[in-house]
Amino acid sequence: MMSSVDHRTLNFVFFVFLMVISSANSLQRTLNYAFNEDCKELCKNTNVRLAHVTAIGPNDTLHYLWDFTKNPSILIAVTSPAAKLVIDWHKYIMRIPNSLNFTEKPIYIFGVSIERLLEFNDINDKARIDEATDKNIKELKFENFEWHYKNITSKDNFVELYMKASKYHNPETNERRHGIIKFLMHGFGTLNHSRITPCMLHSENATQIDITLENIETERSFSKSRFAFELLIVSDNDPNTLLEVNTKRKLDDEFTPGIFEILELSTPVIYKKSAYLQWRPVSYIKPDRDVTNSSSTVFYPIKNATTDIYFSNTNLLYMYYGENMFNILVQRMNISLGGKGDNVYKETQYATWTFIVGYGFPPEERFSNIVIMIISIGVGLPLLILIMSGIYVCVRRRPKQPSDEFTHHR
Repeated sequence: MMSSVDHRTLNFVFFVFLMVISSANSLQRTLNYAFNEDCKELCKNTNVRLAHVTAIGPNDTLHYLWDFTKNPSILIAVTSPAAKLVIDWHKYIMRIPNSLNFTEKPIYIFGVSIERLLEFNDINDKARIDEATDKNIKELKFENFEWHYKNITSKDNFVELYMKASKYHNPETNERRHGIIKFLMHGFGTLNHSRITPCMLHSENATQIDITLENIETERSFSKSRFAFELLIVSDNDPNTLLEVNTKRKLDDEFTPGIFEILELSTPVIYKKSAYLQWRPVSYIKPDRDVTNSSSTVFYPIKNATTDIYFSNTNLLYMYYGENMFNILVQRMNISLGGKGDNVYKETQYATWTFIVGYGFPPEERFSNIVIMIISIGVGLPLLILIMSGIYVCVRRRPKQPSDEFTHHR
């Protein structure tokens, strides 16, 4: 009887395993990509670098545009499955507004542009750029870096683009700097945790951006340099709306030990549609991204950006919206890397920031498939053994029937 119980137990464990693997591999969107789509010879000797990822679902298509021509920018457009991206490449190369569009009006649009890389001298160890004086803040324009397209990896439900910026040169001041900035862009077709630490949970409607500052030469007059990003956020909302960043507490898990918060910026819901920007407040100071090499990040109050002095009119978002950017929600936000009392950048020469831009609502944190399987086995296995043992005892104690007695005496 016990061998029978063991056999059924193994069947149960195998069933749970299959269920977990099946749920992990369920595909919601199919991804395709193009780089400098249909530009061919026209873009060959230019600095245009535009990746277009389509995430095709049963009812709609998400278009991720990752642009590194001037400022690193992300545009998410939700369209019908029939809609196509149309680019006037002559205008786009010349950075003329409204040079890209879709054959059908998008259902929803959301965009983020990393407008500036800011270096500040944290002389009082406050780890806050808003407490640094103007003379202790230096702007590094992304367009003054030399951009390199490294590689792109694509599967049905996953696309990865790797870009690198190096050899900073400001032609106005003739300032030159060594060091590199790495951008790792991801598009996803399923709900899962990213394999890039801090292993954020993404949906099939999201793209992840992982940024690494490595061996960036700091300003010579700054003794305690830290870095910050200025982001421009654009969506089809009322321009008078003020976005807010909310903090979510979470249980510690096997993905990012020691990080108990998730920060979210969500746009107001329009006709049941919304978008969000999400990140964990952590920056890693060494390539080995574990808790011992982690530092924090600081975000600052969101401000309006209602005039073009607050954003570049050559970024991807302006190429799509043009002058209409003055009629929609356009706001800016700063994120600085490093916390009070932590090592400044000069000491480690390494800093990271990872964030997700998504359509809809952020997915709720959940247990990993491995944890679900362990819980299922841990709870289900003893329960199954208990049930089978009970059945076995009941059978053994069952009163003998008359037919059994007759058979025994014969």
